[in-house]
Amino acid sequence: MRALAALLVAVFVVAGGGAAWLVDAGAAPVAPSAVDGGRDAGSASTPTPGVAPDRPDPTPTVGPAPSHGRPAAGDGRSSDDAGVGSPEGTGGDVDGPAADNGAPSTGRNDDRRGNGGIGSPTDVTEGVDGADGADAGAGADPVDALGWEAGYRYDDVLDVDGRDGLSPAELDAVVARTMARIEHLRGLEFEEPVTVEVVSREQHLREGFGNASGSGGDEPPATDHLNEQVWEALFVVGEDANVDDEFATLYGSNVLGYYAPAEKRLVLITEDPERAVVDPHTLAHELTHALQDQHFDLAASAASVRTQDTQLARNGLIEGEANYLAERYMAECAAGWDCLDRPRNRGSSNDDVNLPMLFVVYQPYSDGPTYVDALVDAGGWDAVDAAHATLPASTEQVIYPGVDETPGVVPVPETARDGWTRVGDPAGDTVGEASIYVMFWNAARTTGADVVDTRAFVIPDGVAGLDVYNYSAPVSDGWANDRLVAYGRSGDGADAGGTGADGADGNGSDRTGAVGAYVWVTEWDSHADAREFYDGYRALLVGHGAEQVSLNTWVVPSGPYADAFRVTLDGTRVVVVNAPAVEDLDDVYSPVRAAATAGSDGRTGVGP
Repeated sequence: MRALAALLVAVFVVAGGGAAWLVDAGAAPVAPSAVDGGRDAGSASTPTPGVAPDRPDPTPTVGPAPSHGRPAAGDGRSSDDAGVGSPEGTGGDVDGPAADNGAPSTGRNDDRRGNGGIGSPTDVTEGVDGADGADAGAGADPVDALGWEAGYRYDDVLDVDGRDGLSPAELDAVVARTMARIEHLRGLEFEEPVTVEVVSREQHLREGFGNASGSGGDEPPATDHLNEQVWEALFVVGEDANVDDEFATLYGSNVLGYYAPAEKRLVLITEDPERAVVDPHTLAHELTHALQDQHFDLAASAASVRTQDTQLARNGLIEGEANYLAERYMAECAAGWDCLDRPRNRGSSNDDVNLPMLFVVYQPYSDGPTYVDALVDAGGWDAVDAAHATLPASTEQVIYPGVDETPGVVPVPETARDGWTRVGDPAGDTVGEASIYVMFWNAARTTGADVVDTRAFVIPDGVAGLDVYNYSAPVSDGWANDRLVAYGRSGDGADAGGTGADGADGNGSDRTGAVGAYVWVTEWDSHADAREFYDGYRALLVGHGAEQVSLNTWVVPSGPYADAFRVTLDGTRVVVVNAPAVEDLDDVYSPVRAAATAGSDGRTGVGP
């Protein structure tokens, strides 16, 4: 599975309902009308990403003199700021306090203690070694104290107005103060400076993410083939498209910024890099990733997860913590911290973005903050530290905080013949509950299949201001595990033959040039759960134009998902076999041969 994990330490905008939307906790990624079956939710204006000038070292050497802990004036916060809890996005003019004359408002230095939740500003560093140094006033040691960075303290007031952009010296000061604030909120010290640079969108489109994933370069063709089959199995990227191209569209013109663990660099993207217009939420989000990397090694954690589901689950912790802290940051801005205004315009977006792919990618941003909130409630930041050491095992655990079920073993015995062989990792991939939900949601949205209630996807006011979307439905609840194994047969598709589909790239061939097939074994908590998925999947096939040709066999005759499908239910297991033609199904996978294979549990998956 191509690494989703490290590429997702980013925030980006996408197009929805004709407007641009931020994919971080500051807003929902698309308008509800684009995701809930067409309900008209109106439009919203959305602010601009934070950006920073291209510079090698964020440590301020010259900048505005801070005022340590001056008493707060009125916070000037716009009352129509929607924040993370609003599925319409951020509709306010500003998200941070500003005086009527446009000058930044003053900060506050009162020690508020206790855990007031994400919407309640609080000093969450109580009891953390070194935290008291930051609260001791301007005389505290600015070198070693928590809540100080490069001579700037977390509650400093800066004599800057960022609405027209920041000079390099002003940007230095803003970065240092933001780092101090993240330290103060998280109770962890930045161990080294963070390299922050700004690039133009044109430069980003030319260069991409570089080695942001730490993966070392392009994936081999076999891995590409497996990846194509996974996204095809979800009915997200068909045989007429390419997964790499879809991700390039998603990330290329829509990214606001990212942190690259392999390079230890934070990149913010703007249309005009000559003048840095900084969104405080975006900067706080990305600096949280830098802090995580210094303490928990994001590249190592990304390398430790090898399936789509575990990558998304890991991202639920990484992105959830970043959004959780960024929301705490903005709550403090509302309560009196001196903060930059959030810009109104968030830059470019792309109407060609693959919406279901986006919502698979977005699940950690939506469910992750509530997952982290539950950890903090249960055990404070120590519980979050422990989660970095033992990552969540599945998206199920992130969707339902407190669920600690370990995914069971799902065997996929090798039974292929007649030139079919496994491609990519022989163990295959795990799709997971979140991706399965999006598969059904997208089918309901685009084909009218009666599999999920699309109106239930948007959470009206979020969950405690954190969770924007609901990735839970009966058709995907009860997931216990799954395994998808890809198969290939050399050729351009012309030799697939048989009764079945004429896909856009030839009979079952994908864009890697190989004829594709897959076996997808799903395991469920109960027979009732398995039946729910089984019935829903067959309805999904009908929605895509499938015709039933025998008890368990269906054919989609044309279009990007034109293939043959065999769908069987046996106890708590549902097996989907996909191939270019009906005659290929048994050559790719035979349940009878599988039952006789050493290590099999004997279930044949013959039928309901």
